[in-house]
Amino acid sequence: MSLKLRIAAIIFALETIVLISVLMNTLSSLDEARARFAENEKVMLDHAAEVVIPAYEGGRDAQLQSYLDELSRLPQVVSVWLVDAAGTAVASSQSGSVGTLAPAFVAAADRHWVQQNLAVNGAPATLAIEISSRFLATTVDQIGDVGIITAAAGMAFVAIVGLMIGQMLTRRLDRLTVAADRIARGDISVRAGVGGGDDVGRVAESLDLVLKKVRESEQRFKDFSTAASDWFWETDDALRYTWVSDSRAALFHVSQKSFVGKTSQDIAQADLTDEQWRAHLSTLSAHEPFMGFVYEVPDGAGKARPIEESGKPIFDEDGQFIGYRGVGRDLTAKMAAEEDLRTAQERLAGAVDSLTDCFALYDADDKLILCNRALRHLFAPVADALRPGIRFETFMRAAIGADILAKGRSSPDVHLQRRMSRHKNPTGPFEVEHADGRWFLVSEQRLPDGGCIMISTDITERKEAQRQIDFLAHHDGLTQLPNRALFHDRLAMSLAQAKRSGNQVAVLLINIDNFRHVNDSQGPERGDLLLKEVARRLRECGRVADTIARLDGDEFAIVQGPLESAHEAAVLAEDIIAAISEPMTFDGERIIVDASVGVTLYPTDATEITQLVKNADIALSRAKQRMRGSFEFYADELGQQARSRIELAAGIRDAIDKGEFYLQYQPKVSLLDGRVVGAEALVRWRHPERGNVSPAEFVAAAESSPLILEIGEWVAEEACRQIAAWADAGASVVPIAINASGAQFYDEQFLACLHAAVKARGIDPALIEIEITETALMNEEDAAVETMSQLVARGHSLSIDDFGTGYSSLAYLSRFPVAKLKIDRAFVSGLPDVEEQAEIVRAVVRLGHGLGMKVLAEGVETAEQAEFLKSVGCDEAQGYYYGRPLDADDFSPLLVTPKQPAPVPA
Repeated sequence: MSLKLRIAAIIFALETIVLISVLMNTLSSLDEARARFAENEKVMLDHAAEVVIPAYEGGRDAQLQSYLDELSRLPQVVSVWLVDAAGTAVASSQSGSVGTLAPAFVAAADRHWVQQNLAVNGAPATLAIEISSRFLATTVDQIGDVGIITAAAGMAFVAIVGLMIGQMLTRRLDRLTVAADRIARGDISVRAGVGGGDDVGRVAESLDLVLKKVRESEQRFKDFSTAASDWFWETDDALRYTWVSDSRAALFHVSQKSFVGKTSQDIAQADLTDEQWRAHLSTLSAHEPFMGFVYEVPDGAGKARPIEESGKPIFDEDGQFIGYRGVGRDLTAKMAAEEDLRTAQERLAGAVDSLTDCFALYDADDKLILCNRALRHLFAPVADALRPGIRFETFMRAAIGADILAKGRSSPDVHLQRRMSRHKNPTGPFEVEHADGRWFLVSEQRLPDGGCIMISTDITERKEAQRQIDFLAHHDGLTQLPNRALFHDRLAMSLAQAKRSGNQVAVLLINIDNFRHVNDSQGPERGDLLLKEVARRLRECGRVADTIARLDGDEFAIVQGPLESAHEAAVLAEDIIAAISEPMTFDGERIIVDASVGVTLYPTDATEITQLVKNADIALSRAKQRMRGSFEFYADELGQQARSRIELAAGIRDAIDKGEFYLQYQPKVSLLDGRVVGAEALVRWRHPERGNVSPAEFVAAAESSPLILEIGEWVAEEACRQIAAWADAGASVVPIAINASGAQFYDEQFLACLHAAVKARGIDPALIEIEITETALMNEEDAAVETMSQLVARGHSLSIDDFGTGYSSLAYLSRFPVAKLKIDRAFVSGLPDVEEQAEIVRAVVRLGHGLGMKVLAEGVETAEQAEFLKSVGCDEAQGYYYGRPLDADDFSPLLVTPKQPAPVPA
């Protein structure tokens, strides 16, 4: 082979080797380009997600759509989609596709998808970009064709020309490869820099366009983060900061790099305890989101700033934790403002606490914002409820429930309703009375924002002064009694009420008979003392409902009503005369005066006020003419009745003093075996001139006066004396029942007298049984329980007399410590024939036994009545069938043989 041929062969071989090397290098570059394209797709997808998510979560739909449209105009991009978990498009570059089902992201012959899973507004979503597979394939194929053509041309041309073409092609691909490497490292400022109108140049141009959009997106995000007062940050999986926005670095006068690589604990001041840090780090270790974590960080100027951070964990496509992203804010200004607000509130609280008036401020929801010390002191029992946030209605309900406010006759609910109505619609100041007697002027005013200011001023002294003025205008300054004007007003009211009810009203005029003598002889000062004492005694005589007035000088008047009979007026007149006639002592000097009383009645004597007063004055004149210390009715017949009662009362007093009263004993018999098991002591009056006076006459008169107490004491002492006498004679004494009127039963002196009599005679208290009517018990139920308990505690037994004739409350009857019920004779008289009476008796027996009481029937007069009572289970009986009331000597034989049945009279 010739040298040229060898050289040509060598050249051809070298050229072949070079071409093969160029072809291999081209193929290798194509593989690297494909890898770089995949990485660039990932970078493009990441940067796209960083813009899409804030725009969508921030509600900036127009900005989001603009970005998707620009991205879709890239040559290699077909469409861009943001899809929720259900596959529905929430944003897309395809017109009209929002809200429809997105296409399946599956690679096909003419398309290639790149996608990334996201969390948008806390919900899973997918960002997908459709890349034209045909475009990529064409680009790569063209690059391959260029390599083959270059190799073929090299075989046709000289090795140097082929080598130059290969080197030129390899240099452009190397540029593209270098650009891809820089993009993969996060440098989006690079440009591909590959010119030419071929496929490689177009690929480089498209890549430069994508990078430009990514840079614009990143700059937009930086602008937002710089303008925001809050800052943004990101950490790696070791919780070290990898990036913070410029605003944080500027705030703390340090560079961003000073945060990178450090954890929040590394840069924090020691203001949190280890336990607090452990709790926070526990949350981070669990890869859980956190909100409002506060700690202090040095600001680079020697101060510490409080900051607050919130963050959420981030995960890669494989679900692996890769760090946190979050937001932070500077709390310095907020805390300073809160401190200023606290200082202002403390100053305001101090100012309102210094007010003597009560002050409260409520918001538009009627919740308490502020109140002062005076208000808390005023409502001390419920002061704990006066805390900020409590509603006005809730506090008022507590105050009313604690009886702090005087509610008069209104129920608590009605009182609260009225108070709330005034509070919601203030019409001006109003007065409120507290239960302790103090008065307050309350002023409430609604504020423009709906809140309310309330101020309460204590006006107790002012009210008291006004009350005193009003009082003096209608009352006598000396005696404090109503004056003539108020007397006429009260009389008019009483007459109007009596006219409606049909009752009577009495007008009594009282005159002190020898007042002028006292006033002239001992001076006006002594006369004033006497008038004041007379006023006091008149108050004690009158009822609460009566009006007692001083008309002039020594003249007084009383309006008594309503009355059921004139007898009540006569009793009052007697009480007045008796009370005033009692001696008075002033400075050791004894004074005795009398009073005369004139009485007139409405409507019997007159119906007009003027005429009634005139009639009473006429009656008073008659009384003074007839006898000092007496009274007269305007009508003569009523005066005669009154005089008869006075004479009877005087006779009763004499009878007690002269021993004209005596006792008789009516036996009580057991229906089981006929034995005498007790007796009832009945008071009798043997008048030296009139003979035996009917109990119906003198007992009724005594019960309407204090004389009944004297009679009751005498009965108790006499019964105890007789029991002791029988016991001394060897008789088997049975319990003796004595009757107690309502006045006696509730009189402590009577109870003391009974106890003293029992003790003095040395008898068993069980031998004295107390009988009282159910009417007297029901009138004072609670007091009755207390008195009865005292008697039972002393050993006495109790019976309810005339049971069934009055009104009984079974609820209270069960409380009474009663041993026996006495069926009234009215229910026994018709037995056994009258079925209604029979049924009542059966019911009473069942009731008494059900309550653990014995039952006694009064007024038994026939064997048939006794037999019926025995058949229904009645325990005891009393009446003429077993014996009339007997003197003590006649009753004694019944006690000699107590085991024998009681004798039945013929």
